[in-house]
Amino acid sequence: MKIKSIPVLLAAGAMAIASSTVAKAADAPELSFSCQVREGVPTTIAQSVDGSAETPIFHWKAEALANRTSNSPEELCNNVSQKLADYSVDRDLSNINIVGTAQGGLPVVCANAAGENCSKVLFTLNKPENTSNKPDIVAGDVVDSILAQNLQPEKKEFSTRGVQSISYNVDLLTLLFGDKLFK
Repeated sequence: MKIKSIPVLLAAGAMAIASSTVAKAADAPELSFSCQVREGVPTTIAQSVDGSAETPIFHWKAEALANRTSNSPEELCNNVSQKLADYSVDRDLSNINIVGTAQGGLPVVCANAAGENCSKVLFTLNKPENTSNKPDIVAGDVVDSILAQNLQPEKKEFSTRGVQSISYNVDLLTLLFGDKLFK
């Protein structure tokens, strides 16, 4: 009899662990992303699914993007909003890095989950026309120009294999939900 009860106990334990994991996932606030025009500027917005809280992420200013991309600010806003929505399905966005760097000689802006390296390319810019402008510097300048000011306090600059990167650590969940997360 004891041998038969061990599998039952193991199954019950596994179900208890699985149900607590599901409960934790269900308790985590959900985010949605959209492109909205704010003060005449296409803006990528993160918001709670119920719409009770929102924060701007990127302000797609035409002057910051001029001659750096063939996409319009509206196209970038819509595309990046969708990429962030897709990215948030698999990842916890409470600790995300927005990084301006270079890949394959082109300036890119990425979203990285903790410990990952350019895990989601949000958009790629044109190769700089002036060869004295390094792609990583161009990408960093664009991030500095379009990332919402309230997301910029934790700026980090680092160099890997001669490529300089600018990174901003962003905690979207705390920005949106504040103390409500911990109640």
